Amino acid sequence: MSIPNNSNISDSIVANISTASSGNTLPYIHPSHLEEWVNKSGVSEQITRLNVKSLEDKQEIAQHLGWKKYTHLPGWWCSGINPRNGLPMGMMHGQFKPDKEIKFPKSDKPAKYLSSKAQYDAICLNTGNRRYWTDIIQDISIPVFITEGCKKAGAGLTHGYPTVALCGVEMGLQDGELVSHLALFAKPGRCFYLCFDADIVRKISVQEALLKLSKVLCKIGCTVQVVMWEESRGKGMDDFIVANGKQEFDIEIAKAHRVEQWSNNFKEEEQHGNGKKIKLPEHSLMAEIIAPQLNNLKFDCKISQWIQYQNGYWTIASKEVILQKVIRKIKDTYPGKGFSSGYPEGVIKLLLSELLCNDFVEPSNHLLPFKNGVLDLTTNKLIPHSPNLYFRNIIDREHDDKATDWNEIEKWMDFIFENNPSQKHLLICWYAAVLRGMWELHRFALIIGLGGTGKSTAMK
Repeated sequence: MSIPNNSNISDSIVANISTASSGNTLPYIHPSHLEEWVNKSGVSEQITRLNVKSLEDKQEIAQHLGWKKYTHLPGWWCSGINPRNGLPMGMMHGQFKPDKEIKFPKSDKPAKYLSSKAQYDAICLNTGNRRYWTDIIQDISIPVFITEGCKKAGAGLTHGYPTVALCGVEMGLQDGELVSHLALFAKPGRCFYLCFDADIVRKISVQEALLKLSKVLCKIGCTVQVVMWEESRGKGMDDFIVANGKQEFDIEIAKAHRVEQWSNNFKEEEQHGNGKKIKLPEHSLMAEIIAPQLNNLKFDCKISQWIQYQNGYWTIASKEVILQKVIRKIKDTYPGKGFSSGYPEGVIKLLLSELLCNDFVEPSNHLLPFKNGVLDLTTNKLIPHSPNLYFRNIIDREHDDKATDWNEIEKWMDFIFENNPSQKHLLICWYAAVLRGMWELHRFALIIGLGGTGKSTAMK
């Protein structure tokens, strides 16, 4: 089934942003959260700012989740609007992502996203046009896309696909019936495109959830198409679009199968080989599949070492760490599949070429990496951390943009140098070179003096 031309709808997203937000102060978004949505998932900054806010107050996070108490890290919250009238939804309607996965005692897999199970519905993001969703509800010729997760829905909307988000693959139904927001769109003759993650091919529970949802939609008289693509091209629809572009995603949509055909294909695959277990992919294919999920790893040719990106900078990673990460990814990708100790070793050898770094660029001298971001000395603004900045170390403190003078430090330097401006200037230049990582100077400082004259203070 072809998709009608929705350019007038997608254009209205940007055109109406200023109208929707005029007179209202948009909520604060931490630079790292903005980068995650805009740069990593390809969501427009306008849609991101209209739907996402960063939360640090643990009591507020608990209220959103419907919990008595929240004791974990801060993160971002995405809510959306009521598709009937374009107004904001209630406190517990939305999805929360903590800055670090949470390991619950009764769960084998850490939780990346959280939402209220007491009050849940499909999430329709704010596009800036209050009538965006009502116009689609009324026009059954416009297909509706369903995906899992708000970021993926944001990426879909950014590229002109009317995409509704579920907080979980099983959260399109409640007591066997469509949740209320989905029910608004489910009219006879409407086409739905289901765009779940590419790993659905090996997750029976996700396949079953898709079929349950499809059965209800088809019973109403809707057409259901399943969009699938090779996992090596991106796990979610946002990953696929960022890596391959909208035109390639249009091709995958055109190749979508009716759910009836899709279901039969999977039944045939289950029966293939007289019930024998499907083998794990060859090393090269597995390396290709999991490489996009290991974007915080590289193999540095200059030092012939694996390096990993964490907390804002790159450090050398041991072979044991790489082996552990690869084994976890293989198990996550093919749960329940056993393998020999040699299998991950073979995958690592092939990953080397997938994650090869031939030219590791030196970081710019005008950028200083702090724990809470990177200070751009040319603009005096804090920008988000990124693995593409190639820092090999970090200043072990947070940058405070409210600290605009260094009078106390200057008083101390005037005291220890007895108001000698040349010595003070030399030490300031030395500090500047150290902070900028100017290792090419090949110099070291030897600080000598009697006890109590400020040597350790100067080092600190």
